[in-house]
Amino acid sequence: MANEINLDEFIKNYYKKRYYGDEPVKLDRKVLTAFSKEYRIIEELKKLYEKGEVNRKVVGEEITKRMKTLKELLEIFERDLCESDYRYPEYITDYKKTMQLLLRLANESNDNYCLKAFSSEQLGSLETQHGDRETGMFKGATLVIGEKEVLDKIDNSKPYYGEELGSILTKVVENNHSLAVITDYYYESNVMPFTFYLKSNNHSFHVKGTFSDLCSYTYDDDLGNAIDKLKSYIDTYGGNIENVSIDTIVSRINGLDIDKDVLKKVKE
Repeated sequence: MANEINLDEFIKNYYKKRYYGDEPVKLDRKVLTAFSKEYRIIEELKKLYEKGEVNRKVVGEEITKRMKTLKELLEIFERDLCESDYRYPEYITDYKKTMQLLLRLANESNDNYCLKAFSSEQLGSLETQHGDRETGMFKGATLVIGEKEVLDKIDNSKPYYGEELGSILTKVVENNHSLAVITDYYYESNVMPFTFYLKSNNHSFHVKGTFSDLCSYTYDDDLGNAIDKLKSYIDTYGGNIENVSIDTIVSRINGLDIDKDVLKKVKE
């Protein structure tokens, strides 16, 4: 049927999109239906194998191939379940919104900070299904919060290669300027500041669906205070801020017990 999913192609596309920085492939009912159908085929092949009326070598190889496909699909299922918001409440689910929140918190006293996006790309190879390797261009975006006068001097009109961006951001922190950084880039170590050389206060927040944590490198300043506030918020409410307005989050951080009012209205 035209709408049926080819599981081998699905697995290949899943990893390609995951590692090359594209929109992730989502698991849906069609994938589960294809999994169920593949499982039934394997069961029928096993029956044929046991009867001994077929070429067991050929049938055995077919069973092995199909079971490997199901095993790889189960690994994708497991990864999807393990990244559940319920299982890991401390994980940030929307890092872009979280960076907007941090920026607002950092600028509460003075409008000194800005959020700037940088792009990176690098040619690399990825092991796909059944041990195959595929070469492609890995691309990703890095979001950085820092002082306006500092970030304004860093060009973001072109992509960075290798460790170029990481080296630039490391020098920024070495010069006693605070940063908060998050990336969806596969080679995340190439774009993050190199912590071995830094004397800043470093902290990392786990993020769902990216290759890196949201990392901060701060000193005694407004961005450092904003990081502390975010830590306290996540400790209390968790990292899932989807469908929660930034105004609501800021109110919670500032100690307003708005949840009590919400519960009161529900009871009424």
